[in-house]
Amino acid sequence: MGLMAITNKEVGRRVGYDHTSISRLRSGSRMPSTRLLAKLCKAFELDEGEALRVLAQDQERDDGKATLFSEWIRVRVFGEEPASVAA
Repeated sequence: MGLMAITNKEVGRRVGYDHTSISRLRSGSRMPSTRLLAKLCKAFELDEGEALRVLAQDQERDDGKATLFSEWIRVRVFGEEPASVAA
């Protein structure tokens, strides 16, 4: 995708959160608070409306996991290939 690899620690530093919180977002085991979501969008110049739409799709599933959001953040922030392409 042309993005540089970035670590959980670096993302956490940029948004003021511990790297373990970022790791949970990346894995889909945690949904972001609105505060963290806003900080991520600002730090990485992401569309907050798009992020909220993706997060809303996960919340509709009502299983407590942020599967779609975690893929969205892995692609947009960490520069990973989408799961459908990487598989």
